[in-house]
Amino acid sequence: MPGPDNSVGMPTGQTAQGIIRGMFVLIFFSVFLRLGGFLLNVTVGSIFGSGAESDVYFFVCQTLIYGFFYASSMKILTPVIVPLFIQQLNEKGEAAAWDFANTVLNLVVLITGAMALAGIIAARPIVDTLAGGFEPQRVQLAVTVLRLALPGAVGLVLSFVLFSLLNSYKIFSYPGAAEAAQKLVWVACVILLSKILKLGLPGAAVGLLIGCCVQVVIAMAGLRNKLTLYRPGLPLVRAKRLGIELFWASAAAGVFFIFLAIIRSSFAGRPQLRKFEHLSIMLAAVPCVCLWGLWLWKRAGNKQSVMARFAALMAPLVIGTALARLRDFTTYYFQSYTPEGVYSDILFAKKVGDLPTLMVAYTLGVAMFPFLCEMAVKKDRQAFADILTKTLLMLALGFIPVTIGTILLAQPVVELVYDRGNWEPFHVAQTATALQIYVLGLVCYAAEHVLMQSFFSMQRMWWPSVVGVIATVIHFVILAVPILLLKYDAPMEIFLPVALSYPLSRMAKEIILLFVLRAKIPILPFKSTVIFTARLGVSCVLMTVAVIMVERFVSPRIPIAEHRRWKVQLDNAEPAPASWFSRNAISQHAAIEDGQRMVKLSFRKRAGRTWVIERDLKNLRLPPIKSIQLTWRSPETRNLDVSVNLVDSSGRRIQTARDEELLILTGPTEGAGVFTPISPIKTATGAIIELSWTGEEAADSKNEFEFDIIECVINGEDDEMEIDPPDWDYRGECAIAAIEEQPGILIASEQGNPFAELDVESHDLSGSTMLRFKAASPESAASSLKVELLTADGKSFQNDAALIKNVWTQFDLPLSSFKLADAVADKMSVDPSKISEIRFSLTGDSANLAQNLALTSISFYRPGDVLYEVLKVIRIAIASGVGAMVFFISIFALRTPEALEIVVWIRNRGWKMRGEIKKRAKGSGGESPNASASGAMGEP
Repeated sequence: MPGPDNSVGMPTGQTAQGIIRGMFVLIFFSVFLRLGGFLLNVTVGSIFGSGAESDVYFFVCQTLIYGFFYASSMKILTPVIVPLFIQQLNEKGEAAAWDFANTVLNLVVLITGAMALAGIIAARPIVDTLAGGFEPQRVQLAVTVLRLALPGAVGLVLSFVLFSLLNSYKIFSYPGAAEAAQKLVWVACVILLSKILKLGLPGAAVGLLIGCCVQVVIAMAGLRNKLTLYRPGLPLVRAKRLGIELFWASAAAGVFFIFLAIIRSSFAGRPQLRKFEHLSIMLAAVPCVCLWGLWLWKRAGNKQSVMARFAALMAPLVIGTALARLRDFTTYYFQSYTPEGVYSDILFAKKVGDLPTLMVAYTLGVAMFPFLCEMAVKKDRQAFADILTKTLLMLALGFIPVTIGTILLAQPVVELVYDRGNWEPFHVAQTATALQIYVLGLVCYAAEHVLMQSFFSMQRMWWPSVVGVIATVIHFVILAVPILLLKYDAPMEIFLPVALSYPLSRMAKEIILLFVLRAKIPILPFKSTVIFTARLGVSCVLMTVAVIMVERFVSPRIPIAEHRRWKVQLDNAEPAPASWFSRNAISQHAAIEDGQRMVKLSFRKRAGRTWVIERDLKNLRLPPIKSIQLTWRSPETRNLDVSVNLVDSSGRRIQTARDEELLILTGPTEGAGVFTPISPIKTATGAIIELSWTGEEAADSKNEFEFDIIECVINGEDDEMEIDPPDWDYRGECAIAAIEEQPGILIASEQGNPFAELDVESHDLSGSTMLRFKAASPESAASSLKVELLTADGKSFQNDAALIKNVWTQFDLPLSSFKLADAVADKMSVDPSKISEIRFSLTGDSANLAQNLALTSISFYRPGDVLYEVLKVIRIAIASGVGAMVFFISIFALRTPEALEIVVWIRNRGWKMRGEIKKRAKGSGGESPNASASGAMGEP
């Protein structure tokens, strides 16, 4: 047998050519697959926004359907089916191999179908348990969508069995085409059903089902020449054996239901322990699955039949996958307690972070797997080690600079991928932060696809499972310690441990796997690996400096903000990042008490803890600030240490005078504090209030206190300006009420048409072109809604719009549609910079009837334009282009062998031999170019 060809240092021969050709086939179709996934996420974000519906979409479609069925089948079925099918094919022939395939295929359909049916029946308790932080409206929507989407899960799992068979024949095009088509069909269905036919999120679930059916059809088309070998039934499983396995599976399920009954009774009537109840239910399921897996492995371990081997190899993967799903579901459970929309922000970031690994590393691992299996069978350890070493170093060479670039350009990347101008700055920032955290483990995610395939090809299933258990424990520690033990469990405080848990635990897992594999296979020689790491580190440092310098130079000179969608949120009847918002409040909501509008925040008092409340001051007409006066109250007497920091236009905090012993009296009595900066601030983009409890009960971690912000007054050089809460004037009674589970300002009038006026004099509305708001008229006769814009110079501009009874209706009124009242000529247009008040009133024939008017989400905005998209591309292209150029120049200047080998290999093997490869492909009678590679599997 010829030895390795080390002339250029890269793996050569038919094995390497087959791997690379297979990888590029997969990459070709992965472009369409990832394009489809990208379009799907963009479409969902565009139609549903970053809020309740996108949270439900990610929870059902991505967490349950893809996270459970898809990911589990990928982890369990492919690593077992491919090596055993290839072994049967080589040793006993195609008929015997298809007896095995038919048995597995039909078993999978039966089991998955039963699980989907059970999920449809038990959809409500599943959602309640796995998304405990969802409020009732999100829970109900999730139940509906889950029941519609679950049949598609059967198609997903069936597709994976078919993909495994195709990969065993070294056919990679049809699996890639099937997954790509599924995504593209899903996108088309979402647009048609959800947007055009107005079916909402259930339309997206139906689109998933249709896409999965298309995926199965394409996978079957790839096996069209082999379908005559398919037989219904279970040819390799006797009825007695099937009954035994059903008995043990039923026994495991029975044990779980006993645990469930015990848990339910133990936590009955104790809502404060709801998190522990749900986590206990999830934890109870894992021992049952693990015990069944261990018993299956023990019973199958001494038998030699292919199905016994299938069970023995599958058992440790079932255990590892059960722990992985527990890890995922626990993470998503805590994630459901984050504020509305932040659940989606974390997953939007994950989709971006996964793109490079799925495009390259995943496809590389799939392409390598059948070749590694054959090399493992031949016991060619040196060839095995050479290919793995080169692969891991190439992955590091590519993914470490990508990681650094993504961290440095996270916010521009998020804006480019998702923000069509309709994302709030808060959600852009949260997604960017989540992306920076997630990509910390990017090179480990890439290496995992190769490391796992290496273990699976050697049929060593236990090591990945055992290491997976260790990683799962680390994951739980990162989540549980801060949230459950240290009580950092406010909605925004949960964000950080949730975001950190995945990359840190995955990094630990891959490092352990690497050392285990290195002990068994001579990979990554110490000296050459250290030299490679040093060269790569120098290149990355130079690239980092270049990107930072270019970004600081380019960003201020590209007028992106002038072309972005611009919005001034006036009132949405609840705290939001655009108004008062706290990252460590237990709860926060708007309220009207004693005729006063306020923002109510609830905190858990704890020794040494500071609570932070933030107020966005952008888009306010602020005079040079001399002081800020805050008015607040508390249900009981409080001694607080309070400071106010102003954030200037450059992002710096400027601390004002500090009140260390501020007394807030009990009950409705208000407390007030005046905070003066060192010098007047001309422009402030935000105010940050920091509170800490100074009373004797500070150590009591069980109690909470409420803190109500009533108003914020800016004392400028010329006048005082009240900016909080929005200053409403109205006829009748005013309250915060929920209509269709959405809070709004409710104006009730016993007699006469109600009206409401909102003072907007403190807001800078310059550049606005549209007024947007939601309105409803609950429990009143259908009427017309009249909207007036009053200007500082006494002019009134009017617009009429029909109001739909009892239903929130969104109005988008162009400012050009407002006409000057009582004017001779109606062509005079309103100047948004002069608007001082907005008046809403119901008009009609019901002046003597009691009527209600509800309003929320009132904002002025300006749509973005195409140039916004162009400038985002230019900004990232310049910074990333310069960074990439510096990296490549430095990596070649340092004469890094791996980089030089790529160039030499492409020139000698990729370009000069392209004609020979084509001839070989034609000479094989149209078969896959890898079909004859088995004769040279020992070559690297």
